[in-house]
Amino acid sequence: MLEAIREIGSVVLKNGDSELLKELTVEIKRSKNSQYIVIADINTETYKVIFEIEELKKESAIRYLWVGNASAPQGSQWRVTTNSIEYLCSQCLPSLYEVISEGELKEKLKKILDNDIVSFSNNIGKRYRYVWDLTKMGIDESFDAQKLEADTLNNTKNKKDLEKKLVSQVAKIIENYIKHKFDLNKKDEISLYTLKIDGEFVCDNKDYVDLIFKDKIDDIFENSSEGICSCCGNRGKATSEMKRFKYKYYNTNKINFSSFITGNFDKNYKLCLDCYKDILVSEVYIQNNLNSTIGGLPLYIIPGFIFGLNIDKDYLDGWSKYIKYNLNTAASFSDIKDFEREIGRYINFESKSNNYILNLLFYRKNQQEFKVLKLIKDIPPTRVKEMIYATNKTKELGKRLLDDSKLWSIDLNKIYYLIPQRKSGVDLLEYSKLLEIYDSIFSRRPISRQFLIDKFVELIGIYIFGKYNLYNINNPGERPEDRDRGIIQSLLQANLLMHYLCTLGNLKGGEAMDVNTLDISQEHKEYINEMGYNEQQAAMFLFGCLISNVANAQYNEGHKNKPILDKLTYQGMNINKIMRLTTEVFEKLKQYKVLSFNEGLFAQMKNLLDKNLNYWELTDRENVFYILSGYSYNTYKILKSGKKENNEEVILNEQ
Repeated sequence: MLEAIREIGSVVLKNGDSELLKELTVEIKRSKNSQYIVIADINTETYKVIFEIEELKKESAIRYLWVGNASAPQGSQWRVTTNSIEYLCSQCLPSLYEVISEGELKEKLKKILDNDIVSFSNNIGKRYRYVWDLTKMGIDESFDAQKLEADTLNNTKNKKDLEKKLVSQVAKIIENYIKHKFDLNKKDEISLYTLKIDGEFVCDNKDYVDLIFKDKIDDIFENSSEGICSCCGNRGKATSEMKRFKYKYYNTNKINFSSFITGNFDKNYKLCLDCYKDILVSEVYIQNNLNSTIGGLPLYIIPGFIFGLNIDKDYLDGWSKYIKYNLNTAASFSDIKDFEREIGRYINFESKSNNYILNLLFYRKNQQEFKVLKLIKDIPPTRVKEMIYATNKTKELGKRLLDDSKLWSIDLNKIYYLIPQRKSGVDLLEYSKLLEIYDSIFSRRPISRQFLIDKFVELIGIYIFGKYNLYNINNPGERPEDRDRGIIQSLLQANLLMHYLCTLGNLKGGEAMDVNTLDISQEHKEYINEMGYNEQQAAMFLFGCLISNVANAQYNEGHKNKPILDKLTYQGMNINKIMRLTTEVFEKLKQYKVLSFNEGLFAQMKNLLDKNLNYWELTDRENVFYILSGYSYNTYKILKSGKKENNEEVILNEQ
């Protein structure tokens, strides 16, 4: 995969190192609210600061050289374009003065440090000691650093909290001043801050630009030795230092992974300067152009080229959009006609689909930590197309069996909400099983039907017991009707998901029964046939339909919780318990005077049940799954029929 990443960078850098600076910039996340860049202009004669604001534009990150803050949590924050006013008003100028080379910019920085910077006491650490003198700068005439420190000290537990609080309070004064000056409301966002000195942008200064290059690349090779590049195979100066990279390419935490167990990783993996720059640029390019999400999981799409690469950056940009569009369509399908119309814009890339493969890197990012969750490798582009057409085929089946709704478009995002995963806050704790399913789908590997059914039954338990806050499942509402709709939607989607996986070859179906032997409605026959149910599965499905009819009768008599559903054990039911329940269901059909409408259906169910009783193969959880599948199908049909009489639509939550 590293070779694939390097190739992308090599295309970007064909125009020379000037492109490197552009690609080192980080894309600014856009929001629905108004976003601004604040420009602080410090005058070295008057020592005043004048603020300007500018609306955020697409090219703003490049224009103001936003390359992110220092990579290490304790690093020297000297970058003058930052997303933190705390950095700019405290450690930025002293830190920049220490690292910038001799010249005009350094002289101006010294004047500012001598006149516009005030110090807290020596008890404050060096990183937090110096802040802007808000009085001299014309921001707050009453500002007194020593008084602020004394007041804050009385309400602070330890030194570390004190340091952060002091800088935070100074930053808050500046932020409030800016918002008041430019009449920014609460919803307006300040995305970036940057610095001018005497009317000139510091980010345009050659010494500053050189410093960015030096920080990102040159320092890494300063003490490098001769060696063979592990990426291109050329001999020359090479380094094993990978700390500037966003991704961790090999393990350096365990000494037994190093050469001869010395703790030295020089012989494990080394890169020459060209490959290093290619990878560095490629990481930013992938982050800005080939990022996506499936369900709630972020990922990077990394194409690997099979027969070499002879393209320019414009072509790569178009190709990236084409690749991303295909994957996003497989993740969240809308309409096959829209897809085929849109794909016509990328006709030039369609003929090259045999020249590359895809790698999907799922990750989690918390502050400075980047954790790889899963790498799905070597996906042929044709597989993504197969998934799109399988989604469309499943949607058409849902339209024929149920109705025309987006709910029946089974795609990767729908799968995310059908496979329960425990979570903590917004982070999934059990993502591995879900990612294994995605991996199997992309890689054409078989998926266990038993595993899926176990997860579907677990999903129903979440609805029954209301444990939404512990899982990646949305709460449909607090009313019994809301819970019921959640179960119905999930079970119908679960059955269509298994059809989707069968279409893709990931799920092997058993031997379906001959529905012509059943004396039931044509709609029920068609559903059983399309879902590929065998006799035992069909028996449970029909039993679920009967339970649905009892539940509907109870609901019509005012029992909103449908007491018959309390007879089900949602963790699983053995065949003996089901046999006892059939008697109760028969009695309930008589009690609610609906037996005459269900006598034939009951007879067909009981016939299949008795026929297979001595060699029953379904597990306890499978029994519950197919019963609830019948309940969901039949209840949805009842809802749909009742709504049609009132010229209304059946509405389920679209997850």
